[in-house]
Amino acid sequence: MGNFYLQRTLPQGCSISCKYYEMFATFLEWRTKKESKLKSTSHYLDDHFMCGRKGSGECSLLVQTFKNICSRLNVPLCPEKEVLPCTFMDFLGITIDTVNQRILIPLDKIQNAVQKLMPFVKTVKVTDHSGKTCISWQHKKITRSKCESVFGLLEFITRAIIFARPFIQNIRDLMYTVEKQHFKVRITNQVRSDAQVWLDFLQHHNGVTYFLESGWRTLNLDFCQCPDRVHINFQGEVLMGKWPAEMNKYFDNIVSREIMHILLAVALFGDSWKNHRLYFPCFNQDTALAVCQLKHKDFLVMNAIRQLVLQALKHNIFVRARVVKPAMHFTCFLQTEASNKNCKVTLIHQDLWDKLVGRLCCS
Repeated sequence: MGNFYLQRTLPQGCSISCKYYEMFATFLEWRTKKESKLKSTSHYLDDHFMCGRKGSGECSLLVQTFKNICSRLNVPLCPEKEVLPCTFMDFLGITIDTVNQRILIPLDKIQNAVQKLMPFVKTVKVTDHSGKTCISWQHKKITRSKCESVFGLLEFITRAIIFARPFIQNIRDLMYTVEKQHFKVRITNQVRSDAQVWLDFLQHHNGVTYFLESGWRTLNLDFCQCPDRVHINFQGEVLMGKWPAEMNKYFDNIVSREIMHILLAVALFGDSWKNHRLYFPCFNQDTALAVCQLKHKDFLVMNAIRQLVLQALKHNIFVRARVVKPAMHFTCFLQTEASNKNCKVTLIHQDLWDKLVGRLCCS
């Protein structure tokens, strides 16, 4: 009688255990920032990441401060897992190289993701009862466990490619339509189209993603809102052309029209915008929201968004849209028209039209 019994460890397998430990780890991170007066530290459960400027001693200060806090609170540390200040290290499965300013994704993860995405888009030739041959999906359903595996791999890849994080939400929503791991879910056309974009990118990706430039760059682009022609002005270079007839259906909606102009600008000037965070001008709030969330209820808008994601992934560009005042934008466009004599005018090549039309009409 009179004895008190305490649990020295959290219950294994309980969700409340993760919550308690995450709260405690968040406290350790907050205390480290407060005592060191530095904010360059973060954590993922029991893994703490700290960084600092070259030659400033900030890394050593953060590590020593963290050790002192853990010593005062009797928090056990694992010395063999400690990594001293360096410029090349592995963290949460990805490799960070601060000298070359890049993040390396293991190639086996990319190859595994490509293999597990194939069932979403693989087709076969089938013959119906009348003898006609047509193309059909090889896998119309997939188990939740396989869907979770694909989602986990893509979520791992988006740790390095942060722009595409919202683009995996359709696979996540499909995964939660059933409860049991062995239950099957029907693969929707939206998920198939998203998987095709991921395949087009990952099959040519070498696993190297460079750091994005700090700060956002607001582009001074002039877009012509006429539904039958293209006029894009960027830093004195004017690109002009006429939209192909196959793409007329994209101009009934102002959102798809504006996203098509952004898509064309990224396809044309993407090489000069590599590794940047970009704000594109637009007139409509719905356009800015669609580009931010990479999601829209309209089928044609989603087709344009998917191609915009693919172009942004290829050039490592973080794309956002910002609403501008139409009056100010129209004034800029009039000034551009008046100054075309001093600008370099280039006609958009037919090959680019063929690629865009082919992708948008097949998706």
